[in-house]
Amino acid sequence: MSGATPRPGESMGDLHPRQVQEWHHKLNEPLTPFDVKPGSGKRVWWLCSICGRSWQAPIQNRTKNNIIGCKQCSYLRAAATLRANVCKSGRSLSEMHPKIASEFHPTKNGGLRAEDIPAGDNRRFWWLCKVKGHEWEASANSRTNANSGCRQCSLPGTSETEIRLGHELEAAGCPIVHDFPPIPVIGRRPVKADIVIADYRVVVEFDSARYHMNPTAMRRDKRQTDALQRAGWIVIRVREQPLPRQTKNCVVVPIGAPIKVLAIRVLEQIRSLGFQPEHADRYQADTKQWAATIADKFIHEWRTRNLVDTYPDVAKDWDYERNGDSLPEYTKPNSLEPVSWICNKGHSYRSSPASRTYSGSGCPICARERMRTAVITPANGKSAGDLRSELLEIWHPTLNGRLTLFDFKPTSRRKTWWKCPICHEPWQAQISQVGPTCKPCSYKIRAYHRRLPEPGNSLADLRPDIACEWDGDRNDLTSHEVGPGSDITVWWKCKRCQHSWLGSVRSRTSRSSGCRNCK
Repeated sequence: MSGATPRPGESMGDLHPRQVQEWHHKLNEPLTPFDVKPGSGKRVWWLCSICGRSWQAPIQNRTKNNIIGCKQCSYLRAAATLRANVCKSGRSLSEMHPKIASEFHPTKNGGLRAEDIPAGDNRRFWWLCKVKGHEWEASANSRTNANSGCRQCSLPGTSETEIRLGHELEAAGCPIVHDFPPIPVIGRRPVKADIVIADYRVVVEFDSARYHMNPTAMRRDKRQTDALQRAGWIVIRVREQPLPRQTKNCVVVPIGAPIKVLAIRVLEQIRSLGFQPEHADRYQADTKQWAATIADKFIHEWRTRNLVDTYPDVAKDWDYERNGDSLPEYTKPNSLEPVSWICNKGHSYRSSPASRTYSGSGCPICARERMRTAVITPANGKSAGDLRSELLEIWHPTLNGRLTLFDFKPTSRRKTWWKCPICHEPWQAQISQVGPTCKPCSYKIRAYHRRLPEPGNSLADLRPDIACEWDGDRNDLTSHEVGPGSDITVWWKCKRCQHSWLGSVRSRTSRSSGCRNCK
């Protein structure tokens, strides 16, 4: 057996002196290399002679052609080989995408650098955000193909490409209107366009393959284009391959195409429509971007916006206790992540910063209290209490506070409290839709009426010979309230021996069953 003590001269220490040098004598005590066979599957400790790292591995993995050694040193050797190959080819991440390479994490990638990996590497690496120091994992390929960045610093509702393209077109002489309001269209809500050249009545939309490939997005893009065209706008859609063209004004570009290429292609399309931007000729002749610095500044300011600086009135409601380490100084006003707030009355609630800043929402508890006090009093004789006096009997006397039915119109959609006249339980319902009883009792009443037979078709009418054994003391119903074919189980009482038993009405009428004691 591989775990037995080896014979003299056949131990691992005798046959593999090189591996003995990395045997961890301290962690393996009292076991020594001369106590085990070279083919043993026992996991022992090893100490790397190069980096000093300790690791565990089966003995047989080290003795069979030294297949497995120190993983860290093996990784570094592979990195060195890869670095040499990538550098020779000139297709490293740092050479092809220097901006993305600048976010390659300096310490969490096992000694690898952006110069060591190809731009299309599918392995996942660590990245370090240059704006706020966020860390995240992603493959180099996903970053270069989609030109993606830090998710926490992303620009919701827009993209970095749109911003840079808009500034480049403006530098070339196009009268771009930044922050143009949503465009009114027919048959749908107003459209918030990516880039608007109002003087030309031209809209430029950028469609990335990553977010516009699915059928739903394609249909949405088509509807948006049609709506803008009906409203009198020319739509130029810049679509990444392999997205199909939608109109004759579409500009199809490769995924991750440089901003300069996008700007030139859009300028060519604009000029083909008969417009002549002032600096278009010089811009197209130059190989460099003209508005990179302005766009960088805009994007940086957008990403570094925080709740305290931009919305101090909202930030003062921040619930520091419930939000833990999350602070308003590091929270973006357009964040959709729900956080905790506390109003000036001490009410605690959760809501996203975007709903507080853009939608203007506040404390829902205070809002409900304001609604309670803002009651529209109807005219004299026109209240629910006057026109629907039957509701006065079921109006809950305590749960509605000081409000009465005379404070509301009969058509009011206000939910109030009612007291069921049957079960006496409270329930809520709109004044305009409230019924005479609560829902459970209403269901029971409807079920009872559905169960009642037609006049002359009850058990008592059609089978008086069986109905005479109906146990009136133990049944809530009478024999006049069920039909002869009913499946309901009831109590029967033998007219001979007075024995009581349970049985369905149908079993008595169809099978002629009776008292078992008298059979």
